[in-house]
Amino acid sequence: MFKKIMNFFRLTKLSLSTINLCITNSIPVKKYSLGAVYRIKNAESTIELAIRSIIDILDEVVIVDNASSDNTKKIILKLKSEYGEKIKIFQYENELCRAGVGYQECLKKNKDGSLADYYNFSFSKSTTDYILKCDANYIYTKAGKYSIVNALNSGYDVICFPGVEIFGHHHSYEPFLFKRDSKWIFIDDDMWESIKFNKKVLTHHIILPCFIHVKRLNYIKFYGEAISGVEGLYAKCSKKNH
Repeated sequence: MFKKIMNFFRLTKLSLSTINLCITNSIPVKKYSLGAVYRIKNAESTIELAIRSIIDILDEVVIVDNASSDNTKKIILKLKSEYGEKIKIFQYENELCRAGVGYQECLKKNKDGSLADYYNFSFSKSTTDYILKCDANYIYTKAGKYSIVNALNSGYDVICFPGVEIFGHHHSYEPFLFKRDSKWIFIDDDMWESIKFNKKVLTHHIILPCFIHVKRLNYIKFYGEAISGVEGLYAKCSKKNH
């Protein structure tokens, strides 16, 4: 047991060492307005830290809550009382289908459970020049914010970058940042939603991870329990969140 716990902390240290957290340059002044969109449900453990990690470069934070039953609403209302109109809160009450295997089968039974519809609703609330797709489990680094603003100031239509897991694994590149007028739309694919651009877009890739993904820190509460794969773990988390 002790050996496994020590290995967990070793992996955590490794994840932090894979990205440069100690950039000395100041973050540039933005040439365009930038807003973030958060789609959240039962995110009390990370949502405040996630927002505070990026809000200094944002002009607007759109939060769309999907029927949270924990203290998430209380936390985001506290943030709104601090940041005022910079934070905009919306509710989306539909019961959503879970991304992954069986997503399309779920949509056949629950047409109101579309993740694409949820995303299109959420991102339509943004009013800034650029929109940043954020999750409650993304903790942005100063180096990441520096790279994001630099890329934004170059005027690209779409900016892709990876994150890094808390245990060191790098995510794939995704179009996390895009112009509001880039004719985007979210569509439902086989296992989840994806973004589509109905025009030719100029895309830029930031090489280094811009955020640390901390979702799996929540899984340590199930340490030692018999769990059947990733689906079993998600099912456990889902029960905890309802």
